[in-house]
Amino acid sequence: MKKTNLKQSTTVTTVLILAVIILFTFSFEAVAKEDALTLLERGADLITQGKFSEAIDVLTLALNEDFPAGQQLDSNYAVIYANRGDAYYKLGLTAKALEDYNSALELDPSFPEVLLNRGVVKKKMGNNKGALEDYTRAIEFKSLFATAYFNKGELLMEMGRNKEALEQFSSYILLVADNPHVYNLRGELYLTEKRYTLALGDFNSALYIDPKSTEAIVNIGKVYIETKDFTGAERELNKAIAINPDLGEAYFLRYKARDALGNRAGAEADRKKAKMLNPNL
Repeated sequence: MKKTNLKQSTTVTTVLILAVIILFTFSFEAVAKEDALTLLERGADLITQGKFSEAIDVLTLALNEDFPAGQQLDSNYAVIYANRGDAYYKLGLTAKALEDYNSALELDPSFPEVLLNRGVVKKKMGNNKGALEDYTRAIEFKSLFATAYFNKGELLMEMGRNKEALEQFSSYILLVADNPHVYNLRGELYLTEKRYTLALGDFNSALYIDPKSTEAIVNIGKVYIETKDFTGAERELNKAIAINPDLGEAYFLRYKARDALGNRAGAEADRKKAKMLNPNL
């Protein structure tokens, strides 16, 4: 009887152990299916907190896990690669960032934010042509993507393709009308083309948005110098210097205006001050 009881007891114990193992395995798998989403969210939070190395570790784990039922989509894994690419970029690891952005776009080729970010990385690596292509594709997939218009305009401006840059900045301004820097950039392009009225209009728009924008005030001074209104130029540059006494460019431009007005002593003082603040002037 004891042997039988022992045998029965052993059998029951074995069955119970197997049941616990099966239950544990099932529970572990259930948790694992949610892990990718949980890890993705945690990784995003870490990026927001500036903890980029930790975010990379968490997002790397997420790539090896499943999403909950119904969310097991390539586009979700593309988000993981995209976020990890952002973290790599923030750490200055541009090659790693590019690799992750490429992986994200393989999974979701129409991901405009990743196209934009890959364009930024390509530009940083000296691949202007590739960056321009990515910005253009980002706009194709998201026609109201203001940042893509800005980045594309800025790159075209650097490449000397001013007419195209003007178009991009104008598209940006239609979407975001309160960014003084973009008005300044477009105004500079108008100034390069000697379209002084349009340039002044943009610089004044920038100044309306930000009355203390020395960038806009200095640019207005440039217009006056080019149109030989040296008194107007000196007046505007005085304003810029009053706001920021360490603005080398303002002193240099005022030196030109004062020299043209015959104020030799004032011009020489401004020239020296400009060189002291910025030896490249």
